[in-house]
Amino acid sequence: MSNQFIEEQNQELLWNVFNRFPNMNSVHPDIAQNIFQETLGEIYDIIPKNVVQLSKYELQDLNKKTISIFWDKITKQTQQFTPSFTSLNNTQTNTNSYYETPLEKTNRDFENKQQQYEAMNAKPKLPDPTDMFQEPVGDGEDQAIQNMDELIARYQRQRDLDVPIVPTTDGSESETSPIHSSPIESVLGKIQIRLDRMEARLTQLENSSKIV
Repeated sequence: MSNQFIEEQNQELLWNVFNRFPNMNSVHPDIAQNIFQETLGEIYDIIPKNVVQLSKYELQDLNKKTISIFWDKITKQTQQFTPSFTSLNNTQTNTNSYYETPLEKTNRDFENKQQQYEAMNAKPKLPDPTDMFQEPVGDGEDQAIQNMDELIARYQRQRDLDVPIVPTTDGSESETSPIHSSPIESVLGKIQIRLDRMEARLTQLENSSKIV
């Protein structure tokens, strides 16, 4: 089975896009790492077992689906986090149980910004494909099948929404534009442009290494 999707270069490309979502600053780095690995596993599991080599357009389509799921999960995560965080702040304000000095606030803000900076610039701990994508056994297999059915249904709904036309290097178009408008159309469009540029750069590097 083709492993192009989980090759280190492709994972690094997806990780860089993943960390550029505007709401990533509010997601804990450990949670973000789990979402990244979990989503790659879900997409890998839907690749047909008899596929030996993915075409460029098939790999692009898988990457777009992966990014779309990244977006859904991060959005849901931030929506779940915001109410509880607001409630906690209100409780602390109402009870006056803690007074934070200006120096303490400055130190806390600095530590938070430093953690965000380190998380954004740290190289991801990419999973080992051998360990990450083993076939499920027993009850886990039934759960994986259910999850797969759910993902396939989600992909079908996503394909019914608007997907922007993206010009490729040979002048052809990878997608046509349906009638309805997707809520994340502009984000996916910008992300696809970044993907195409990064893939072109990777291709140049590979060709250079072959010449050497």
